[in-house]
Amino acid sequence: MVIFNLSLYMSCFLAGVAIYQLYINRRNWFTWMMLALSVLAQLLASNSGEMTGALIVMNVLFLIFIFFPSRLGFFKNRMSVFIGLISYSLYLIHEDVGVLLIHHWGPLMGQFSGFSPIIVGGMLILFSAGLYRFFEQPLSRRWKLKPKSLEPVHVSDSAQ
Repeated sequence: MVIFNLSLYMSCFLAGVAIYQLYINRRNWFTWMMLALSVLAQLLASNSGEMTGALIVMNVLFLIFIFFPSRLGFFKNRMSVFIGLISYSLYLIHEDVGVLLIHHWGPLMGQFSGFSPIIVGGMLILFSAGLYRFFEQPLSRRWKLKPKSLEPVHVSDSAQ
């Protein structure tokens, strides 16, 4: 039983770093190499066809975000912005709290236990929204933290 597949998660993290660096400067060959190696590591570490497909789709979407951002305009809606705002809280709690609730409530639901992940997912989204509203927002106002702009930084050719 694999509890934490470091090779897969680390390669996904490195791909995210590389994609952000490419967003800033598309012409850095070292970053392209880092992205290629991390995607290769993801594909080697994935243990199913579904996982491989999901990784490919995810990486292609990130590359579309870099080169053709106007093609992803369908993400500019209230629901996507809401999920984006609560995503860090959701990321922090989804596995630990979600698995505990599914294992606790799943058997109690009997023949409807298949709905347990959907119900727990909804609860996690509501809880994450509460964390964002009552903890993240007040703390960021108190500490005067402002979200970083995702505008690309243009590096001159001489700085490369």
